Amino acid sequence: MVELPDDTVPAAWAPEMAAISSRVVGGKLNYRLLANLIAHQWWGVAVSPATRNDWWVTDGLARYAETQYVEHVSGKGGEEEAVEDMAVGALAYDTVPLGQLGSLEPFDAGFQSLAADKGGMVFHMLHWVHRRAELRPTHAPLGRSSSQAKPVSVDDLEKLADQTSGEKLAWFFAQWLDSTGLRNSRTSTPSTAQ
Repeated sequence: MVELPDDTVPAAWAPEMAAISSRVVGGKLNYRLLANLIAHQWWGVAVSPATRNDWWVTDGLARYAETQYVEHVSGKGGEEEAVEDMAVGALAYDTVPLGQLGSLEPFDAGFQSLAADKGGMVFHMLHWVHRRAELRPTHAPLGRSSSQAKPVSVDDLEKLADQTSGEKLAWFFAQWLDSTGLRNSRTSTPSTAQ
């Protein structure tokens, strides 16, 4: 853990390091921020994106892991609040589809919002698709398969999602990667989904 001066960024992460500003350290512990920084020690360090367009896979997984930790600590109501916060962040910059994330600069607020918040929403909804099929979430084998330090791409994720769900989820990824805003795949699953 590293304490940052107040006049810098509120938090940052790097391999084996979580940095938090002194204003956060000195006040009430923000366990959501801490959970996100720790999640980045895996999703973002041990599992890295293949390209800038794939950046949302690791940032989204870290954000999604944060919501799962919130559920563990605060219950279902806390997780629902964290997911709602994530959905609001995902809608803050909805002019660029997630599949075109690489067209934005990494330190751009839109890039950050899409990568973390909309990326996290993709995993939240993908988890719902898997729960519907009573299968384990896609991100579990994604983490295990990355032990060879191979960068992960959206194509890798889609292949794993197809394998773990037993169905072709091209409709799901097209919906979340090629359009702007948020979609509720619970109510808008195309009838042609195979």
